[in-house]
Amino acid sequence: MRKRMVLVALIYSMFSAACIGYGVHSELEREKEEEKVTIAEYMDEWKRTHPTVQSNEVETVAAVEDIQYGDPAGLDFTDEESQMLMKLAMAEAEDQGAIGKAIVMNVVKNRVESDQFLNSIEEVIYQPKQFSPIEDGRYDAAVPDAECYEALEWVINYWDGSAGALYFEAYYNENSWHRDNLTMLFQYDDLIFYK
Repeated sequence: MRKRMVLVALIYSMFSAACIGYGVHSELEREKEEEKVTIAEYMDEWKRTHPTVQSNEVETVAAVEDIQYGDPAGLDFTDEESQMLMKLAMAEAEDQGAIGKAIVMNVVKNRVESDQFLNSIEEVIYQPKQFSPIEDGRYDAAVPDAECYEALEWVINYWDGSAGALYFEAYYNENSWHRDNLTMLFQYDDLIFYK
């Protein structure tokens, strides 16, 4: 009887150890898988969180099949321009995820391509009274994070979730020149985009 109890206890402890080991292994594997976020997953998140502002307005790019593509020569940024885009995205959209940062970069690109603004990334970013981080020093202090690099890669590869936006502001801005003078396109997280 005692041998049987020892055998049962031994089997139980081996089974428990195996289950715990499997659980730890599974948890570690699950954490690794959660870290691997693809552009499709970001697009799914975009689609889930992106509100349609008005029924007569066009929904912004929300799925992989809706990605806008451009002329390959049009997105050949220099290293300096890439750094400027990432610093501005970090300063303007630090807590907005890779999508928010990419849309900020898209706005700069849209301005460069527009007749209403200057013709280079540097000129657009440093144009007086256009981006508050330039005025208040956040741009100079900004250090691009991994999401900035990911967002830049998307933009370089023609991802454009901006719906042609030329302006944006924080949603909590009470006195809004943007709201009074421009057409609101959409809100992503804490930023509202306009044309």
